[in-house]
Amino acid sequence: MKTKIAVLFALMIFSLAIAGAAYAAWTETFTLSAVVYTANFDVDVSATLDGWNNPYGSLYPTPSVSASNNDPSGGGGVLILFDKAIPGSYATANVAFKNNGDVPAEITAVVAPIVSENGFQIDPTGKIAITLAGTNPPTVGDVIAAGATQSFTMKVEVLSGALEGATYTIVLPSPTFDVA
Repeated sequence: MKTKIAVLFALMIFSLAIAGAAYAAWTETFTLSAVVYTANFDVDVSATLDGWNNPYGSLYPTPSVSASNNDPSGGGGVLILFDKAIPGSYATANVAFKNNGDVPAEITAVVAPIVSENGFQIDPTGKIAITLAGTNPPTVGDVIAAGATQSFTMKVEVLSGALEGATYTIVLPSPTFDVA
């Protein structure tokens, strides 16, 4: 009888060992880790004064041109400032959008230039003429490849309807870009 109990006891211990091993194998966790890199999306704007004309020479200051990648509205753009403007004067700027990112950037919207006269936004008709020219002015659907640049010329001319001696600020907002 003692042998039967010993065999039964050994069988129970063996059964518990098998159940424990099966449970341990069943509940084993599998851990997978990975590093995911996202693309870098970065389009910058730059502008330089290319030329200007002032019919009265040095009596009036040279127009100034600047570019910003960030303005208070969250965008950027090109700013041309005529301080003491006179009809017949003009300025041209070389403007470039450079894709410093890893992915192509598509222009999804182009905003019309904003013109201010002595600090107040105006309709520029008859006062200021704005021309975007060159090989590739920005249009919706244009795609700038990673590392590439899209350049064009912006010409701003003070027309006969402008106030002589007024300060005109012309802002060409940056287009809206999205991943192409």
